[in-house]
Amino acid sequence: MMPQLTMIRSDQNWWDKEPKVREHVIEADTVDGLYAIAFREFFNRTKYCNGTKVWFKDQSHNNPYDEWLSDVNNYANNGGDMW
Repeated sequence: MMPQLTMIRSDQNWWDKEPKVREHVIEADTVDGLYAIAFREFFNRTKYCNGTKVWFKDQSHNNPYDEWLSDVNNYANNGGDMW
């Protein structure tokens, strides 16, 4: 069975009365692959979107993800800004 992770994405524009909240299940061969997808497709892609918030449904992934992200190679190889 492949590891999977559920992401929560909340989008709210100024004209919306309520945010649109959606769950996304992602799968990868490894946990590193899950974090790479979460970074590329959710966190990095939406970092400049003021009305969008993204988080892990299972908060136990926060610390391992932060540790994964602190490796500059993981950050750079998955589209992070390297100014």
